[in-house]
Amino acid sequence: MKAFLIVMLGLLLCPTMNGQSMATALLPAVSLGAAARDFDWCSCAHGWLMTCVRDFRKKLESKGYAAGGGGCVLFLQIFYLDHIALPPLSWGHMPRLETLDVATGNDILWLEGTTSNCWK
Repeated sequence: MKAFLIVMLGLLLCPTMNGQSMATALLPAVSLGAAARDFDWCSCAHGWLMTCVRDFRKKLESKGYAAGGGGCVLFLQIFYLDHIALPPLSWGHMPRLETLDVATGNDILWLEGTTSNCWK
């Protein structure tokens, strides 16, 4: 279980900027073992993403550039898909996510590029 947590945290939920190693700040989460199923992984991934975004912003403001950042890109993709308002993907209830195939995803990207005010 610990090896699985290390891989999931380091590569998917809470990746670092270099993408090769897990942050030492996440080591306590690895020690959860069997209690991992009761842990709030969404809040953990979101909190890590927000920390990475703040760090990125500080670097950008202080140096004028930033090489990259960490955080859960999957969370950003889901958030993005959940907040676009393009026909026929305008939902009136939660959750508004649906599984997209490549063709539908390409249609969304094309529509977004040609439609103004697609962000809700």
